[in-house]
Amino acid sequence: MAPPIFNVTLVNLDADARTAVPDQGRLSLGKLTTDQLIALLEAFRELDPLQNLEAEPEILVEARREKYLIRNDRKNLLLYNVRNTAEPAYKLTPAEIIAELDGSAASARTTTVPFAGSREKPAETIEYVPPPVAPKKPPVLLAAVAILLGLGVLAVGFLTFSQKEPVPYTLITDSAERTQAGSTLVGVYMTGSEPGQHGIAVMDDGAIKLFELNSQVAPSVIYDTYRLGRLDTTLCLVTHQPGGVIEARDRDTLVYCGETYQRLP
Repeated sequence: MAPPIFNVTLVNLDADARTAVPDQGRLSLGKLTTDQLIALLEAFRELDPLQNLEAEPEILVEARREKYLIRNDRKNLLLYNVRNTAEPAYKLTPAEIIAELDGSAASARTTTVPFAGSREKPAETIEYVPPPVAPKKPPVLLAAVAILLGLGVLAVGFLTFSQKEPVPYTLITDSAERTQAGSTLVGVYMTGSEPGQHGIAVMDDGAIKLFELNSQVAPSVIYDTYRLGRLDTTLCLVTHQPGGVIEARDRDTLVYCGETYQRLP
């Protein structure tokens, strides 16, 4: 029997899957052997978590007339069946992903678990996470309410302290000063690396992400924009969030909602 060949395309990834870049687009690697794909998946699994968060990279694989999508969730690989979005995503090792792609895993489940009383581990016990797209869409009004509630829960996480009176700030209107000041703040800042900790990603295009780390799923994210200003002589980011302005104590330290965020290397 001829060895399996996998047609692989990368999304927002360099050719070796070790670096992720937002908006890099698709890169076709053509046909890879089993060993080549395993090496690629091993490299993808070790991708920097911050690059993974910002770029949202993916690996697309075509095998046996099926299409699969592979994502990285805090160094765990998630395998999705592209043509069946109702099917859950399975959390698998690179070797286990190969077994699913080449059909050997399905064959083993069919031959080794023929009866309910089999001692072998049933396929239903494979660890999985919910699919990326729900099979049924809720009514538009309910969906909107659910989204607002979800964002509200995240916002509450940033606002667990008693609010102070709004601090007056002055927007920076000089374009040269705004460009120079803004370039010093671009980066990712976090209060810590454990679930429940918060982060702020400041982009150079005026966009900003407020996120909270979760233990089992991808981080919860609020997307917003910012304007640069000053609190007396302190540089600050003015957003549309209810927590007030984000103070830049120095180029490596932000303070928001009573929490201190340190720049990541």
